Amino acid sequence: MTQGVLTRIEGIEKEYENLIRIPVPNNSIDIYPIALKSNIYIQSIEDLKKYRIGAQHGAKIIENVAQDIDVEWAYNTEDLLKLLNDNRVDIILETDLLFL
Repeated sequence: MTQGVLTRIEGIEKEYENLIRIPVPNNSIDIYPIALKSNIYIQSIEDLKKYRIGAQHGAKIIENVAQDIDVEWAYNTEDLLKLLNDNRVDIILETDLLFL
């Protein structure tokens, strides 16, 4: 049986030795900071350290970006949005895949 996922981030095969990387990009993924407050300005990853951040477990690209940031982790998008709506975080980080 063969199983696979279309999208992998570069270098993930070092963490999971059974993955075989095919060195051909098939898409790109962007990360978006989402906030309810209008006075939040993000120009760099460093700016995120000023805020309470929420993100979803399992999105390796976000985990890599946020490794030096204190993050409130959620297990699904619904819980992540609840963190934001309940004002437990200032910003959530999501990929553009959420909007597809």
